[in-house]
Amino acid sequence: MDLKEFANKIGLNRETLNFVLNSNEVSDSDIADFYFCPSNYIEKLKASSVDYNAAMLVFYTKLAASKGVSKYNGKGISEQVCFDTMYDLTLWSEVYKAETGKFGIADSETEWFIAHMNANIFTLGRLQFKPNTLKHDLELGRGIKFSKGDSVVEIHIPRGKAMTIESVNDSIKKAQVLFGRGKLYSCFSWLLSPYLQEVLPLESNIMSFASRFEITQVIPNDNSAMRYLRYAAMSKTSALLQWADERVKHGKQAGAALGWIYDN
Repeated sequence: MDLKEFANKIGLNRETLNFVLNSNEVSDSDIADFYFCPSNYIEKLKASSVDYNAAMLVFYTKLAASKGVSKYNGKGISEQVCFDTMYDLTLWSEVYKAETGKFGIADSETEWFIAHMNANIFTLGRLQFKPNTLKHDLELGRGIKFSKGDSVVEIHIPRGKAMTIESVNDSIKKAQVLFGRGKLYSCFSWLLSPYLQEVLPLESNIMSFASRFEITQVIPNDNSAMRYLRYAAMSKTSALLQWADERVKHGKQAGAALGWIYDN
């Protein structure tokens, strides 16, 4: 797909598109050579003197337009789902620009896009879904057991609109159509942190979302909430950010948790 057409489809702003078009950080041969193994390109860039974060933005944008879209098409995935998923490039480049004043993608996100280039992650309405396999045996309530290597679908929560009960229900229904029924879903997020009960009512969208999951692990010192909340609160005061800041002042973090849904 033409790069300008692709940029328009994912809402990439003109300034960022011009940077990608005019950048010399990534060659066409890089796109061809590392299409099948972006992780090797990541290692090559880390060992070079180029601006790593800028180069990753250029590489993934060009690769997505030239190869990534066709991967989704080849799997019979709709254009809507493809471009909704590729919107992550727009989202994370905007976050990086807001945080640093530069064009690029943060170190923490560069390996994330490998899944996009291989059409192995899907934005279905409000949520994202990524097929994977269990790295360990798992036993949930009622004695339901799963073995290492069993399939699992990871749920990811992109930045964006409010996560209403209706939008979550819609996403899960779409996932059931794409992956079939009887699937195990996992989610690791600060939005599942039990400490959120300190500041949010049980009927809130976030707490309603968390209540869907059986929590098996809590990470008290996880600080991933702070990056999200500080970015989200740049244009407004956030009660959640104030709460998280207070926890930090007392030597604590917002935390995160791992949860599961078995769609039986």
